[in-house]
Amino acid sequence: MARNLSCRVRDDRQGGALIEFALAAPLVLAMLIGILQVGGHVQNSSALKSVASDAARSIAIDYQKSLTLTNLQMEERAFAIAVSSPYMLLDERLDVTITDQPTRITGAIEKKLTMTYVRPSFLGFIGIDDSTSTYSRPIFLTATPTGA
Repeated sequence: MARNLSCRVRDDRQGGALIEFALAAPLVLAMLIGILQVGGHVQNSSALKSVASDAARSIAIDYQKSLTLTNLQMEERAFAIAVSSPYMLLDERLDVTITDQPTRITGAIEKKLTMTYVRPSFLGFIGIDDSTSTYSRPIFLTATPTGA
């Protein structure tokens, strides 16, 4: 009888899959959410680079027309591009600054566009905080208006 009972307990597989799933599911779920987190970070970094390029192009063209854009107006232009379609970055998580730089090209004005975006984390429940992406690029502006 005791041998028969030990054989039944040893051979019983009911409930084993449930226990394995309960042990493995949190790890698999955290890895899946982590993949989404990394993908979102890569997408936002790419968006920052594209926004900076679009903003630099727009600022350079408008500056050539009148030479009257201030750094604040340039920041507002870059911000407006970032929060609109197709980028749709969240305005409360975005910081845009334009600073004057010593020029490296004779006859040009050099500015530095810096964009910082804080991406919310899906993994706060396991101690991974929001991630920050920063991208900077120069903007070269002509010192004389077009047609002068």
